[in-house]
Amino acid sequence: MYEIKSLTVLSSSDRDQFIVSNNVVKNQIMSS
Repeated sequence: MYEIKSLTVLSSSDRDQFIVSNNVVKNQIMSS
């Protein structure tokens, strides 16, 4: 829920950055 709210507040470039960093974190969690 927090993720979705954050995305709506950020500008599109910031949102893209956020999504990328979020995916990196998820990938690190999955691989560890």
